Amino acid sequence: MTDAKIIFFGEFQHGKKHGHGITIWNDGSFYYGQYADNHKDGQGVFVGSDKKAKFGLFVKDKPEGEIVIVLPNGHCRQVLYKEGGKHTIAEQSISPETDEDAKVATEYVS
Repeated sequence: MTDAKIIFFGEFQHGKKHGHGITIWNDGSFYYGQYADNHKDGQGVFVGSDKKAKFGLFVKDKPEGEIVIVLPNGHCRQVLYKEGGKHTIAEQSISPETDEDAKVATEYVS
C-alpha cells in the first residue's frame, strides 16, 4: 500500500481525522471505521489490494486484539494481535453459497 491517498470521507476534529470515516488508497485498498488523532483507531475493517479483509479493533493504525481475517476464497482466520505479534486462534473454511454471513462478508470485499 502506498501512502498516496485517493480520498478520505469522514469527520475531523482540530484538523485531524477523528470519528468515523473511510480512506481509499490508489491501489484499491481501503479502511472504513473509527479514527482518532489522524490514526485508524477503534472498530473498523481494512481491505487490502489483495482483497484480504481484516475486521476488528485498530490502535494507532495497527490491528489489536482479536481480528477476523477473511480471504477472497471465503477462508476465515481468527487471529490475536498482541504486543506487536500475531497468533492464530482458529481457522475455518466457509462456503459463501451456504453461509449467509459468509456471503455478506464475501460480497463486501468483492
